[in-house]
Amino acid sequence: MAVVVDVHYLQVAVKAFSLSGSWSISAFEKALVAACGGTGTIVKRFACDSSKEGGANPLHAALASEGYELVLSPPKPSNGMQGATDVDVACCIFAVAGAFAAQPVADTLVLIAGDSDFRPALVAALGSGRSLQVAVVAESHQLGKSYRAWIDETALVAHIELAPLLGGQAPGVIDLPAGADGAVLYTPNARGKGQARGAGSGKGGGRGSGRGKGRGQGT
Repeated sequence: MAVVVDVHYLQVAVKAFSLSGSWSISAFEKALVAACGGTGTIVKRFACDSSKEGGANPLHAALASEGYELVLSPPKPSNGMQGATDVDVACCIFAVAGAFAAQPVADTLVLIAGDSDFRPALVAALGSGRSLQVAVVAESHQLGKSYRAWIDETALVAHIELAPLLGGQAPGVIDLPAGADGAVLYTPNARGKGQARGAGSGKGGGRGSGRGKGRGQGT
């Protein structure tokens, strides 16, 4: 299993749960592995973001300490916003798929990002002929309608809600049922397909159920 993170997206999500300075990356990863079936091992980690002018970013340092390879690009000079981060994320997707090597880095790509701009990179990676499965980790309400439909309809791609992965670290901030932080969100059914389920009921707060397509577990 390889993880590619759009750090800005994750940082905004963390702030939404009032976890800005008090959350555990290792606990988040433990919940992430459980959501992917509980048997995978993370073998590669990429964290993509803009470099911060005038000082270090504490989250960058924390991610680096947990083994993430930081892929940083200068912010746009006009407005200070993210520069080439989207390109960096796409390149990391290709790297995991083995575009620059003889073999894929892993057989499962976990993309923590909600931007539909990454769909073409995922399509290319899945169409490369390499053995690859994809899990898109994002809040349902942050996924565009056509992007979500593509995820639901595409074999080897599944959606995992972000809320339950962070919710176990902020029980007083969001309303999750007991045990949601340890729930396996992906369960295969008799047909070999599966369902990636958030902790919500499907209609509340954008944390409803999603659908997976028979993802296996591996590295």
